[in-house]
Amino acid sequence: MSQNEKSDIRIREAIRVHGDDCVGLRIGVRAVDIIARELAISEDTRLLKVRVGTKQCLGDAFKALFHLDDNQLEYAEHDDIIHVTNGTGKIELHLTQRKLRDANDVLKASDAELFPVIKKSSN
Repeated sequence: MSQNEKSDIRIREAIRVHGDDCVGLRIGVRAVDIIARELAISEDTRLLKVRVGTKQCLGDAFKALFHLDDNQLEYAEHDDIIHVTNGTGKIELHLTQRKLRDANDVLKASDAELFPVIKKSSN
């Protein structure tokens, strides 16, 4: 299976959980990719805690792709940072302030454009 096919399957799963496709969901899927890479974990790894801003779209991407339950996901009002903690470390992704109009904008943007600050630390 090609990387594009895997990506399509993951996006379809996130859409299934969220109910529709949107910019926030696509940003959440990209965040999952970065977190998995930076913490050297797979989507089968159980994350201990994820805190996202009030946008449910981001949370739904994590629910779909990391199989989180409600005890592991927290929404923080007025927070444009995704915080993730697992057994090996912590990571923060600061969301861009740039307005993205559609899913294609998210696909075209680099990781640094979407998340201008990525902070990683070990436990």
